[in-house]
Amino acid sequence: MLVGVGTNGHIGMNEPGTPFNTYAHISTLAEETKTVGQKYFQKATVLSQGITLGLQHLRESNCLS
Repeated sequence: MLVGVGTNGHIGMNEPGTPFNTYAHISTLAEETKTVGQKYFQKATVLSQGITLGLQHLRESNCLS
């Protein structure tokens, strides 16, 4: 699994305040995430939610090498 960290500290669209026991879910995006996310679209696009793996998935993941 590869996730990004947003400018407001979100981890893979798990916005600050997301409970640590969540699995895959639809996340309501913070205003900062909506604004920054516009760079991925050629024209203005209404952003409000995102599908993401939850923080519990991160906690349960293993590194295989």
